[in-house]
Amino acid sequence: MHKIFISTLLSLIASTGFATDKAPFPDFTAEYTLYKAGLRAAVSVVTLKRTSPTSWSYKRKASPVGIVSVFRSDKISDHSDWSLVNNAIQVKQYTFSHKRGSKQKKYNRFVYNWKTNTASSQVKDSKKTIKITPVAIDKFTLQLRIMRDMAQNGKPAAQYFVTDKHKLKSWVFTISGKEKIKIGKEMLDTVILKRTRKNKKRTTYLYLSKKYRYLPVKVLHVEKNGSKFYMLLTKLSGL
Repeated sequence: MHKIFISTLLSLIASTGFATDKAPFPDFTAEYTLYKAGLRAAVSVVTLKRTSPTSWSYKRKASPVGIVSVFRSDKISDHSDWSLVNNAIQVKQYTFSHKRGSKQKKYNRFVYNWKTNTASSQVKDSKKTIKITPVAIDKFTLQLRIMRDMAQNGKPAAQYFVTDKHKLKSWVFTISGKEKIKIGKEMLDTVILKRTRKNKKRTTYLYLSKKYRYLPVKVLHVEKNGSKFYMLLTKLSGL
């Protein structure tokens, strides 16, 4: 159970050099700490960097810390390259990797073809081409799209079409309330988005800060058995 929890925890860790008012976001770096039973379990660093007038690189790296790091050497990363097309985020490619030592535990890569509305999916050694919608997005860059939707419309889209492994899935988020969250010395007003999976094995709550362009400052995961783990924003620059 311990190994399963840490792998799941790290996998869930959720978001410019070209000055322009049209940029959806400035370059930023956000660091999160994950907690289980009050103990620090992992650290995740998320970075967004503009690479051209219309392109961005979005990355995340996560690894165990504290007592967990004594037993585990997991390294988890996400990386997407995306452009702004017709004022919308359009992903070019996305890669997810989970390594334990030198062993590749999980690997998923998507290359998107928006002319044919298809995506080439690779899950470890398995490859497949899937049909996608014009608004499809990977599950990592999805956070940026939610941030934009909240800033522009005050609410998430009715549903998001998310590429995951060899499938195109529908994810739904609903506003479930507001809450003040203490981050460092700040008390931040947040809007809470709730996502309940169809299998109801886990419910996820995103606490989005309007002050920081609706960046998640807390993410809470509640398992079906009632157990909880969460991550908190600990450092932020750029927003």
